[in-house]
Amino acid sequence: MSIPDFQYFYSEISWFLFRIFRFIRQRWGGRAAMRMSEFHLKNVNGEVDRNRLNTVMLEDGVIDWAAPLRALDVDVPVLLEYPIADDDAVAGQLEQVRTVLDGE
Repeated sequence: MSIPDFQYFYSEISWFLFRIFRFIRQRWGGRAAMRMSEFHLKNVNGEVDRNRLNTVMLEDGVIDWAAPLRALDVDVPVLLEYPIADDDAVAGQLEQVRTVLDGE
């Protein structure tokens, strides 16, 4: 699998997750939050070789992480699930997530 194929694969996953969340919201409305207790968020570098595949900062990865966040109910906590070097980097990642969740 080449890197463009790999990126396409992750784009398809993002699209699929977005469709699932949209279906849940349409089907159960506000009750969807009761069905999902938390949302684990991360992004990856897109390496084809599993030994070199790593989590990266949200803006540096190949996954469209914002689309599924927009479909979440407001009561679902979002957890950042990757190592972050320092407090400033944590603040930057949280700001990106908050911006998406606030609809900006």
